[in-house]
Amino acid sequence: MKNFKIIIFSFLMYLILISLNLFGQNVSIIPKINITSIHGFLQKNADSTILFEYDKSWGDPPEYFILSKSGDTLTTYFYKSFYKSKINMPRAIRDSLYKINKYYESKNIGINRFFIPKYLSDNDLLVFWQSLLKQKPWQINDDLIDGESCPNAKNGYDKNIYDGGGISLYLVTKNNIKRLYFYAPRYYEKEVCPGRKGRQAILEIENLFKTHFKDEW
Repeated sequence: MKNFKIIIFSFLMYLILISLNLFGQNVSIIPKINITSIHGFLQKNADSTILFEYDKSWGDPPEYFILSKSGDTLTTYFYKSFYKSKINMPRAIRDSLYKINKYYESKNIGINRFFIPKYLSDNDLLVFWQSLLKQKPWQINDDLIDGESCPNAKNGYDKNIYDGGGISLYLVTKNNIKRLYFYAPRYYEKEVCPGRKGRQAILEIENLFKTHFKDEW
């Protein structure tokens, strides 16, 4: 009977925590900062680097789109597997490829076969870099500073979502690695509470990365 009461109590506490996550106003949806050996490698070997990342499903390895500057040299990279599970193939072959790629990506995030330099002309690289700097990324306020989602409407009804995904922007220099995080910025800026400068900036930056990594997106 005692063990049964403990189980019931644990289950009730679980339901309370779930309710707080769904309806509480002070529960953060900002994920923990994920600094990998890729960040450290670029910090050591470049002067300034900007890494763009979308939220991934639990257990999936990260994908990075990168612009890096060392002296006068600008370079773009991406970290991503091109294995596509939707391609038709025998199940045994598909499952083997999936296991190999997903295991390797998840367990060995670093400078490996998934870290690939991307060719852009010198002019495109310069335009990319200058366009990013116009957004003043090191001065952007993210959700951690300006707050998540939007203020509740006067009638108490909010339009917050909890499955929208987010964007991380890592700003890497010799002295620091800074992460900016925005949850569902396009939804909140375009449909709910427009006007926040940080969200507007990250959407411009997202468009820049999409433009220059259109073949890898």
